[in-house]
Amino acid sequence: MTAVDVETGRHGLHRGLRGILSTWALLLTAVALVGCATSTPADVAAPSTSAEPGTLVGTPARDDGYPALDDVTRDITAIRYTTTARDGSPRTANGVVFVPRDDPPRGGYRVAAVAHPNTGASSDCAPTSYPGLLGSLGSVAYFLAAGYVVVFTEDPVTVDDAGTLADTGDGTATTTSRPHPFLEPYSGAHTMIDGVRAARRVVARTSSDWIAYGVSQGGQASWAANDLAGSYGGGLRLLGSLSISPSADLRGLVDKMQQGTLSIAQRVALPVVLEGVSAAFPGFRMQDFLRGSMLSARSVFLSCTGDQEAAKVEIATAAPASDFRPSSQAAADRLRDQLGQFAVPLPSTSATAPMFVAYGTDDTLIDPRWTVDAVRRACRAGDTVDLRVVQGQPHGTLDLGPIPQDWVDDRAAGRRAPNSCPNL
Repeated sequence: MTAVDVETGRHGLHRGLRGILSTWALLLTAVALVGCATSTPADVAAPSTSAEPGTLVGTPARDDGYPALDDVTRDITAIRYTTTARDGSPRTANGVVFVPRDDPPRGGYRVAAVAHPNTGASSDCAPTSYPGLLGSLGSVAYFLAAGYVVVFTEDPVTVDDAGTLADTGDGTATTTSRPHPFLEPYSGAHTMIDGVRAARRVVARTSSDWIAYGVSQGGQASWAANDLAGSYGGGLRLLGSLSISPSADLRGLVDKMQQGTLSIAQRVALPVVLEGVSAAFPGFRMQDFLRGSMLSARSVFLSCTGDQEAAKVEIATAAPASDFRPSSQAAADRLRDQLGQFAVPLPSTSATAPMFVAYGTDDTLIDPRWTVDAVRRACRAGDTVDLRVVQGQPHGTLDLGPIPQDWVDDRAAGRRAPNSCPNL
């Protein structure tokens, strides 16, 4: 089949969840940041002292910080767990495990790993610190309503991506902080896969079947998780991945920087993207790519999603194109190569399970042709991709109606996945 144009009513992605999401919207404006309680759920496994990926670090704590989900959750548990960086060195990540009210099906709950979109690069932008998960609560609610245990994973850029683990002798661990490169796909994928392992340690009645889901940055992570599940995800069975408006390949930004054709959305996002490149590649020179107010006000652009949005747009709009132009062709070529190392599909891999990819035709952050080109590369690697094109919608969580839910249900039922590749 070809890429499918999606026409939907305005019932939205999360069919049947109007009440939940309406409640969340009200609470998001009224509820202050809620801390975690210290009680431990009865079915939490004892923490292990092993550094095996997916091992719980410290004692999981019951988390009452998401009141909008009370009607669809039995337990909510905040966790820290071990994972690995691209080079295999140990890291830790934070996450939250949500258990649905429904009893587990025969064989145990399936697990949905949900990775968040960009929420900002400053240390206070961890989405689990906010009752609305900085916009991701609806994605969690969707899978809870479908009867999945959900592990919401945080990109290490917001969770104190750690160096060496140090055992304190009392069952907890301390870490040495180091910056995490935004959009680095290997560690993003590892964080999702190890989050599933950790969730299964928290909730005893889970199966090895899981789904990867993400939007924007999270969509890139879920795509990479599919590419790496076969080699890294031993003991688990990935049913499929959903990547909504994925940040699959940003090399096209360099051409637009040189041509002076960056959109306002791309101008606003560029400092965060460059911050990620800077963390990954020692010796990176920010001044080769940002100048003037874009450089001097860089901290504004690194602030959390929802903070200083008007200022970000105002500064980015007023800046001349020269403030974004690479300082030389060599600098442009170097940045293009570095961004290519963040791109999916990953080199020399193929997807472990079917993929669902969707983008909006009015996306001004990730050019639609970048997404289509990434899907074509995945197709050439032999992947099965159901590509959905949503007319008139911008970047972010798309209104796809019941299509994602039906696609997930079909993967769980073992039905053959649709494939857009033959006609791309």
